[in-house]
Amino acid sequence: MREQKPVIFLDNIWKVYQVGDVKVEALRGVTITIKTGEFVAITGPSGSGKSTMMNMVGALDMPTKGAIYLDGKDISKLHESDLAEIRGKKIGFVFQQFNLISTLTALENVMLPMEFQDANDAKTKAIAALERVGLKDRMHHKPKELSGGQQQRVAIARAISTDPEVILADEPTGNLDSKTGREIMGLFEKLHDQGKTIVLITHDLKLVEYGERIIKLADGQLARGSK
Repeated sequence: MREQKPVIFLDNIWKVYQVGDVKVEALRGVTITIKTGEFVAITGPSGSGKSTMMNMVGALDMPTKGAIYLDGKDISKLHESDLAEIRGKKIGFVFQQFNLISTLTALENVMLPMEFQDANDAKTKAIAALERVGLKDRMHHKPKELSGGQQQRVAIARAISTDPEVILADEPTGNLDSKTGREIMGLFEKLHDQGKTIVLITHDLKLVEYGERIIKLADGQLARGSK
């Protein structure tokens, strides 16, 4: 059994937004640890702080107070260029909207982030990632020629192409029918079985059940029932 070491640690995170004359506390003193190889579901009602939490876990934004540790390194004070490099190597992102470029083929969409990082063998790695999600025969198709489920598979292939430690999925089945959604969640389960750390952000209670551990948010704080 592999050792589970902390891969993401949020230490007393506060995030305060200024909206006109009002300060909005989106997160209030949240501390969580996510370990290597876990499947964690983060959930809560609208306005609970889920989106802000996603930005913290994915190093897409920095806290007003507190610290974010990735593999034991405090990244809270890093420059954006350094954060972008870390995100590119450590975290793969899957979003509800797929975020594919319509003029590029599936293969080109998967290759794109690796080309920004000057990765070696980007095409070979992209083909391998598309094979892992069952789209080898669709790699030369553009998004408009693919179903919603196939587009999300392309997005997942893009996320895993750089072999990141963590896959961060934000409402990954939100634009899919229930059958296709189950297929996509089965793919995340398979990636988890292969050793990936999965962090799922969702309000869908059916998806929450896929998590080994559930973190519930309410009013910017950890809610009762989190584990």
